[in-house]
Amino acid sequence: MTERRTGRVLTFYSFKGGTGRSMALANVASAIARRNGGRKVLVVDWDLEAPGLHRYFRPYVNVNDPDHREKEITDHPGLIELLTAARGRAAALGNGAEREALLNAAFNPLDLNAYLMPTDLPGLSLLKAGRFDPGYSSRINTFDWEGLFRTQPLFFGAFADYLAAQFDFVLIDSRTGHTDISGICTSLMPDTLVAVFTPNRQSLEGAVAMAGQAVKYRMSSDDLRPLVIFPLASRIELSEKKLNDAWRFGDSDEDIPGYQPQFEGLFKAAYGLEQCDLKPYFDEAQVQYVPFYSFGENIAVRLGETSHFSLSRSYELFTNILIDSTLAWEFAGREDLNEPAAVDPIAPIPWHEEWFESNKKTALTGLAAAGRSAFLEVRLSSSHVRRAMRKVELREAAKAAEVPTSSRPVGMIINNPDKRPRPIDDGIGAVIEVQDHSYDYWALRESGEFFLLRSLQQAQDKFYIEDCISQIIESLIYARRLYTHFGASREASVRILIRHSGLKGLRLASVVNPYLPIQP
Repeated sequence: MTERRTGRVLTFYSFKGGTGRSMALANVASAIARRNGGRKVLVVDWDLEAPGLHRYFRPYVNVNDPDHREKEITDHPGLIELLTAARGRAAALGNGAEREALLNAAFNPLDLNAYLMPTDLPGLSLLKAGRFDPGYSSRINTFDWEGLFRTQPLFFGAFADYLAAQFDFVLIDSRTGHTDISGICTSLMPDTLVAVFTPNRQSLEGAVAMAGQAVKYRMSSDDLRPLVIFPLASRIELSEKKLNDAWRFGDSDEDIPGYQPQFEGLFKAAYGLEQCDLKPYFDEAQVQYVPFYSFGENIAVRLGETSHFSLSRSYELFTNILIDSTLAWEFAGREDLNEPAAVDPIAPIPWHEEWFESNKKTALTGLAAAGRSAFLEVRLSSSHVRRAMRKVELREAAKAAEVPTSSRPVGMIINNPDKRPRPIDDGIGAVIEVQDHSYDYWALRESGEFFLLRSLQQAQDKFYIEDCISQIIESLIYARRLYTHFGASREASVRILIRHSGLKGLRLASVVNPYLPIQP
């Protein structure tokens, strides 16, 4: 008898690369495992041509020798070796074997543990793409996916049954585009398809088209499992509200289709719905762009509890949808999503003068040591920050707020050991000096206050008007990005102080024509 199928198989698919698909899968899997309760979770890297899911889990994989972690991971067999072994067993059954026969003959006799890598999260295991030896490329390029499906059309359904019988959640990272592998991962393997896309035409239209094809195939096949689609809008820049609205709801003047109406149309056509309202769903099912996570392969939910609208919280909320919701269009939203709108716009704004002055005193000492006198000072505080932030949250917020307009952005974060942000008594801070004697000091407090003191561009007895104007503008943008990341609504109040000091004896000049100084 076939072992009873109890688990869920979820495929994460994106039509284009660069959507954060693998990152989303790694975070959702970790979020499920963290709330474990005895659940078993498997992550599968089926992006064989460009495997990378194992990089997210590299620090957490259990290895025999931590000093040779990379070699153990590289040498460990994975999906392509498992499927090759199962294909050989399936061939002995002859063509067109039944699903149960394939399960019992091709998969059940395998030692699955030989291909898995357990992690330090109880119940979470990794099935990487394969053994990354000189023969890996040949193994994936010579595997005849189309031929296997033609001779054993129920092979991949049996594989899904095999995994779902042993894990509560199986999360598959699919290949992008239109390929044999992406078709297998979206149409044959899952009962849930997560369509990850970014707000641009190629990514959106490709994801909608593939999701539609997958639903159409499933409805016409002998597979009795329903296929449920959960779109996930990714890399959303929260500070660009006008563009966000245009790409979410559509803008006919700009010829922007709008991802919400696109998926509403897909669901109405695919599932025969008279009405489909995805507004409550997309209010929550979106992942914002955080520059910090553009570097390396970090799993946000493993960095600790974070603030409202942080990347970690976005993944946690989307995980709740996947676990608790049956259908995207039936999702009714959550009460706690209204928290930002409940901010009192006239609430008193905290202004800890002693904290600001203490940091200014420290910064002025460093400025003098750097041989500079003219400086910009910025102080920020908001009424909406309701709890003390942990230091890891503050670093995430500072990185998200950084405006990459130049080589020296306001509140910049540098990973150099001497310049990276350091813990201070009540937050984090950084001192950044470079060879041209420019000087930056900034601090971000646990309660959300921000202080910056930075040297102005000088040449002999002049300082430059362009430098002043650009840094004022950038400081205002920084304030918006910082408190948006902390969850501020549009009604929340922010107190800002920006001033220039140490200008005695200097003349205001223009970089455009330094020979025509502007008289003060």
